[in-house]
Amino acid sequence: MFGNDRLYLAVVALATEQYDVRSRVVLAMNIMEPLSRNEFKQDLEIWNRLEKIKKETSKNGALIINGRFIKDAYANTASSKNNSTYKKYAKEIFNIWLETYK
Repeated sequence: MFGNDRLYLAVVALATEQYDVRSRVVLAMNIMEPLSRNEFKQDLEIWNRLEKIKKETSKNGALIINGRFIKDAYANTASSKNNSTYKKYAKEIFNIWLETYK
């Protein structure tokens, strides 16, 4: 699956899932997790914007208790942030997809 396909699936998840925006962004980030810089060779600025979102939405790291995986980094970070912050991430993911779709 190529970068634009994953971006498209992430945008579909943002627009159609029934959860709050934080949960939808977590889902979108997990969909986009396999993306690599190689898929955006033509547009390094797009890749940098995606990387910024990735870093901000995973900065708390995964939650591991007594060696057991509890939450991935995206879900763990989202649990301590406001919905309004994640609304901005959702809009940015959509805008990135729109720019790559053209």
